[in-house]
Amino acid sequence: MLSGWSCGNAYLYSSSRTLYSLAQDGKAPKILLKCTKSGAPWVCVMVVSAISCLAFLVASNSTIEVFNWFVDLTTVSLVVNATAMSWVFLGWRRALMKKGIPLIGKNHFKAPGRLAKLLGRKSQHPEVNDETIIFPYVAPGGWFFPYTSLLLGSCVCFFIGFDVFCPFSYRGFITSYFGLVWFFGVFAFWKVFKRTRFVNAADVDIFAGGLKQEIDDECRHWEEGADDTEKASPSVQNWVRKAFSKPAV
Repeated sequence: MLSGWSCGNAYLYSSSRTLYSLAQDGKAPKILLKCTKSGAPWVCVMVVSAISCLAFLVASNSTIEVFNWFVDLTTVSLVVNATAMSWVFLGWRRALMKKGIPLIGKNHFKAPGRLAKLLGRKSQHPEVNDETIIFPYVAPGGWFFPYTSLLLGSCVCFFIGFDVFCPFSYRGFITSYFGLVWFFGVFAFWKVFKRTRFVNAADVDIFAGGLKQEIDDECRHWEEGADDTEKASPSVQNWVRKAFSKPAV
């Protein structure tokens, strides 16, 4: 129960904020941009919460099969999403290479506290200097595992419904491969409808349109701790909100 509650809460938060971001980018209806005074996108939360009502399909034997269809569709969508993330990462990696930005993380150094000293002299990364971008973490095998993930993910997407062919089941075929067809269908529709093109790796904007410094400052602000006003805010809240806010500051 605790695991299910935690997982559901996390997905409710992430999916509602993803829907809100799509609305900000003009890829979803503007009504989804409505928020409360505190900034919570309540319309997005309501839309995502309504989808969770599908869980009541298991309450009847006549509808549990439909519920299983949704489970299969969700599983395929997760595999397609993970495979697409590998594809996106490879594109981002090519963009870094075209701009001459080495993929160096803080974990490449033995002690993070010595990072400032290492920037001033040659180390195992002679290209490191004061202007070098240091990523928080770079996973080992960064050139190998994305290709492996892309290959394995593609194989899983292709063979995920192998059992529906002997004997052939059209219902199983639809639930197993609809997510894959939907992904490429929406992708092709957006390309044709919006007439967008693939961006050349050398032209990719990896600095978020000049907002990178602002984003870095905000991340650093929360990593180093909020200011005194934000730390004191739980003291004026009721005991319920204080219980949830105190661990976060």
